[in-house]
Amino acid sequence: MAEFSSIGVWIKFPGGPSRGNEIVPATHGNGQMFVSKYPDEVEHIFKTDVLAVGGNRLAAAVDAHEMPDPSEGYPLGYTIAFWSSLLIHAHSALGSAFLSVAKAGWIDERHRDRTQQCFTHATMYYTNAAMLCPPDDANHMLLLLQRLECLCHQYRPLSETLPVCSRIQKAALKALEIWTPPHEGGTALINNAAQVEQFQEWCEKEMKGGRMTMNKLQEKFIIPVGTVYDNIDQVSIHSRL
Repeated sequence: MAEFSSIGVWIKFPGGPSRGNEIVPATHGNGQMFVSKYPDEVEHIFKTDVLAVGGNRLAAAVDAHEMPDPSEGYPLGYTIAFWSSLLIHAHSALGSAFLSVAKAGWIDERHRDRTQQCFTHATMYYTNAAMLCPPDDANHMLLLLQRLECLCHQYRPLSETLPVCSRIQKAALKALEIWTPPHEGGTALINNAAQVEQFQEWCEKEMKGGRMTMNKLQEKFIIPVGTVYDNIDQVSIHSRL
């Protein structure tokens, strides 16, 4: 089992103060609290052991109750709210915990021996969470992006990562039917999809130059996370579809 407790994960938590030692308010390097967008929103750093334990407990609690058969007349929203949505949160939390430990392995030698194993576990949990998301849910695209990040950290071949890129682009377009800019969610979707498109273009350039193939990567490999576009009107995610 990965050693979670020494690593923190930044996450938004809607409402309420921190409690005991389980949740620590997130701060900048200068000690200032992150600015929350909404009055009741508090941003915290969760210890990874809290995420792991909480994710496992939540998944176990949901699995202990059989999902109702649609023929029994339960509304779809009821099933999503009390089964699918809870499992999405559980698997996402577990993915975040394992991904954090895996990244820490590059910095702290105490974690290095379990880095690849943790990336593998993170990939599995993010994949499970994405599969549970409705196709027009913005989280579906974001969870696929997390899966892509994990695969890239593992130096998986383009034959595995590029199909995920295509799924991300399609998921973004589906979600944008609802979460259109200037809604903040739509802006984030476009930014993230543009990051993935940049990654695809870079991969194509490297393959054309003979530096990579679908099954062989070069030594230095980029991760499609981090770029932010100030003017989203200049970004198009349709060229890949």
